[in-house]
Amino acid sequence: MIRVALIVALFAGVVRASAQGADNAFDAASVKTSTSNSGPLVPGIFLPDGRWSAQRATLAMLLRSAYSLPFDRILGMPAWAHTERFDIVTTSSPGMPIERSRGMAQRLLIDRFGLRAHWEQRGGDVYALVLADPSRRLGPGLRPSGAPCQRSDPATGEPLEPPRTGPCVETFRRLDDGAYQLRFRDRPLTDLLIIAGARDEVGGQVADQTGLSARFDIDLDYVPRSARGLGAVGLGVPLAAAVVDQLGLRFERRRESIDVLVIDSVERPTPD
Repeated sequence: MIRVALIVALFAGVVRASAQGADNAFDAASVKTSTSNSGPLVPGIFLPDGRWSAQRATLAMLLRSAYSLPFDRILGMPAWAHTERFDIVTTSSPGMPIERSRGMAQRLLIDRFGLRAHWEQRGGDVYALVLADPSRRLGPGLRPSGAPCQRSDPATGEPLEPPRTGPCVETFRRLDDGAYQLRFRDRPLTDLLIIAGARDEVGGQVADQTGLSARFDIDLDYVPRSARGLGAVGLGVPLAAAVVDQLGLRFERRRESIDVLVIDSVERPTPD
């Protein structure tokens, strides 16, 4: 299971679900009860610049996003966690790694929703990202990064710290036909799993078990599950097939001992 380094070791009994400390918090965060019954549904997504965003999302959706767990591995949620909806807007320091953003999302749920939870282990299915070719040959869309790239602050356009070599031009966009076009530069594979929503695409918990610790330039084109349901064809392949054809990787279903998050208590959020 993907476990974020910011989650503290959990002891017997009821404990906090994530690490404490000011360095684990977003620079600013707004949590509001959603007043709209229409418009886009954003169930809690991590953006490449480190922000976490949600629109008309239930608490169940927020927990699933923050802890990278399917609904059936989050136990003890109150009834309102599936019906009441919230809007979340955050700001993050320039250059914030995606891995830290997940811990910050967990901290936000602790601070604003009074979340208290603990982990238990049970048997379950995990989709491990592994090498598709035993010879370790990678696909054309997955190339070791030749040099660290320099990302810009999306708010100011100024270079991020620490300084990096060369420009970093990245794309993650949805095309008119519903397909996604992803162009990442100088990133670990864990960023791909988080931003592409691999857990939702393959239908279960995901974990990087490729053994590839390098940073990569990643080019990936795929049709997400939501677009396939609407009959979009676009570039034609779901994420699971795209990683095989384009990256030389694959998702392998395995039965393992997995972590289940048990909610001990949670409350409606405090107002901004």
